[in-house]
Amino acid sequence: FSGWEFLERLPEAVDENAVVILISQSGKTKEIVEALEWSKKKGATTFGLTQKQESVINEKADIGYGWEARGVTMGKLMSMYYLYGSIFREKGYEIGEKMLKEADKLPKLLPKMIPQAKETARKQGLELKDYDKIFVLGGGINWGLTYQFALCTLMEMCWVHGISVNYSEFRHGALELFTEGTAAIYLRSRSAERKLEDSILEFSQGNGVKTIVYDSQGLDVDNLVTPFTLFTELEWLSYYLSLARNRRMGSWRFYDKVKF
Repeated sequence: FSGWEFLERLPEAVDENAVVILISQSGKTKEIVEALEWSKKKGATTFGLTQKQESVINEKADIGYGWEARGVTMGKLMSMYYLYGSIFREKGYEIGEKMLKEADKLPKLLPKMIPQAKETARKQGLELKDYDKIFVLGGGINWGLTYQFALCTLMEMCWVHGISVNYSEFRHGALELFTEGTAAIYLRSRSAERKLEDSILEFSQGNGVKTIVYDSQGLDVDNLVTPFTLFTELEWLSYYLSLARNRRMGSWRFYDKVKF
């Protein structure tokens, strides 16, 4: 759930047998705090996950954890992998142990990707700088990253109209818009969905779409960790795209400046 969606629905499943995990970078997001307070009234166990250990949410939650790192997405994602991996392992699911083992490999893997990611992104940022609308395609385990990059990075940070499209829904709408003059970023998985991804890529390139493909630099990585490897590539793209568009990331016209 998003915070507001949770408050609108007030799920009946939230009771003394439920655990509610509440995630907020700032640790004080209004709707998340309200969701936490309502969940506690229903008897649920609450777990706060914020950037800093000392936060309103962590103080109110039964259990609070701050990932204590500058990287918002990477810190949050890594924390969630270890949290859910541990839960699944304790419940006896094999996927839990696999999540933890794959996550343990990332501190050595990701830094090695940075030099090539920077070099590639510098070129692609220039190629995309004149596009005011960019589609971002992804699916499966990478859908959350797809949605976040289109909304929070392209729209909020780069002031580009980012449109997230799930590969499985490409034929509903996006198919009609992928013509010459269109730009799209493709996030590749390591799953059975690659056959569908190949088909969409072939169609896009045949129609003259500007295609930017991210595929974890071709590394032999497990599909479970592609959100991390793809994010490493996308982070540098957003940086160089913002430079090419003369847009200073981290400065806004309205965000945190107007009441909303």
